[in-house]
Formats: sequence, C-alpha cells, structure tokens
Amino acid sequence: MWNSFGNIRFSEQTHMEWITKTLIITHNPVDPVEKVETGSGVFVNPIMQNYYNELSMQVENFLTEALKSWSKLKSLI
Repeated sequence: MWNSFGNIRFSEQTHMEWITKTLIITHNPVDPVEKVETGSGVFVNPIMQNYYNELSMQVENFLTEALKSWSKLKSLI
C-alpha cells in the first residue's frame, strides 16, 4: 500500500500542532479537545472522548474489511 492512512495521520497531527501554536497559544481560548496527560486517545471532554472511541472503532472495522477485500481480490489474480 502507499501508506495513505499514515499520511493522513501525519497531516492531521501537523494541523493540530499548527492550531495549537497559532490559535490556542495566541488567543488562549478554552480547548474543547484538551487531552489528559496520559497519552493520545484520552480526552477531558466526555463528548470528544465518545467521538474518538466511536471513530476509532469505525476505522478498525474499515481497515479489517479493506484487508479482507484486498485478500479476496489478490486470490483472484
């Protein structure tokens, strides 16, 4: 594969870092997606935590189904 998902992850991380540097630090608003200091994927805001959990499950299911489809297509070649 072309590491598309890795590129998206890197792009989003770059975007969030830019937002942090330019908007949050400069204007000091309340951060609605503030993360707990235990690492990635853990949020203070319960709504954001639910979104993260739901989207993570969708991505896991998508990747599994994509690999199954790829395997099936590969077996036909």
